[in-house]
Amino acid sequence: MNKKRIRLSKKQRINQINHAILQGAKSIVEIAKYMQVSESLVKYYFYKEGRRIERRKISDSLSEIRLSINNGASCLYEISVDTGLTEKTISRYCYDNKIKIPKERKTKEFQLQRIRNLIEKGLVDYMEDISHLTNLSVKTIENYLNGEEIKHLPYKKGRNHYRSFTRKKSLDSLIKIGEASVAALARKAGYSRTYVRDYIIGTNQREVWKQAHENYRNKRL
Repeated sequence: MNKKRIRLSKKQRINQINHAILQGAKSIVEIAKYMQVSESLVKYYFYKEGRRIERRKISDSLSEIRLSINNGASCLYEISVDTGLTEKTISRYCYDNKIKIPKERKTKEFQLQRIRNLIEKGLVDYMEDISHLTNLSVKTIENYLNGEEIKHLPYKKGRNHYRSFTRKKSLDSLIKIGEASVAALARKAGYSRTYVRDYIIGTNQREVWKQAHENYRNKRL
């Protein structure tokens, strides 16, 4: 059974930040570690509240990255957890300062667990938030989530991340009829399953197809 997703409100997050400060946290890094969230998430709420952000010295960040690696961190994700820095920031610092990053192949299960943790802990609200924190593209995240019992998050401002498609009347007709699954529809139309799935989403016909397919199945009962 999947855990129920815990989604904290803005007010609750601000209260967490204030409590961290009362407990002695003096920087973004310390607040992030106290809250057990990413540094970028704390910065986001500081920005929303108009608070002044105490900048972490690059030299301090480099020291923490090196310490994390020396302590056995085997990939960017583990260094990120240790330091509170985003993976993109760590990559840039390591490249600029010629620090060798441990390379460990990240399996689909490994990435899914990272995504699941972010969603279930309520640390992200949009697909772009997951992308920023995991250093994965939105399309890659979407592919990982397909077929998994994990709720897909919305895109910011309803933005469509799928490539533009030239409308095909024959394919549109099959979608509106709804008599076939995506796989069967792909075979009938002469396209790959992935193309048809992306076409349905990219042309904003996901709900049209779902409703048509449901109506067709009900008629057969």
